[in-house]
Amino acid sequence: MKKHLLISLFALLFSQNIYAETRINKDLDGDSKPDSVWLQDDVLHIKLSSQNKVITEHNVCDEPPHLKNARVGFIVLCSAMRHGRSFHYAHNATNGKMQYIGYDFWAFGTAANEGAGQDSLNLKTGDYVAKWRLRDKPTDKLRDHHIKTRLPNIQPLDINHPELSQEWLMIFEAIKQEKLRRKLPIH
Repeated sequence: MKKHLLISLFALLFSQNIYAETRINKDLDGDSKPDSVWLQDDVLHIKLSSQNKVITEHNVCDEPPHLKNARVGFIVLCSAMRHGRSFHYAHNATNGKMQYIGYDFWAFGTAANEGAGQDSLNLKTGDYVAKWRLRDKPTDKLRDHHIKTRLPNIQPLDINHPELSQEWLMIFEAIKQEKLRRKLPIH
């Protein structure tokens, strides 16, 4: 079981890195005209055909980011050596803005697979799913922990919002509180 979980996690992360792109051309805003997304000097640039400007966002990663095409919108991957994050972007037709609609965090853990797992949050629905392998303190055995819940007051975030960092801090605090409620360590 451990071997299959680790192989699956490696395959997932490896496949994400293989298909990383530097430029994506697809219709994001629903006007049947191609829009462009690209990374230049680790800065994200988005050019929507319905708007006459380029939206820029500074690097959301601590490491060099990568682009990945998604069924809806696109994903910015931030992969480090033994952990990573991804941010899912999509266009909101109602307000005409690009938004964060999802967030993932993953880690490989130690050589014994302790601390390996993934957090995933859908900002459109508030659905939070976490799967982590952690050492149980009393028994000193590795144990799988699963969380599947809906976090309250979660909603998509507009990029370039003036209080975006505060909004992310509130989201991370909600995830932290859910882990504490279930007596899981905080990463």
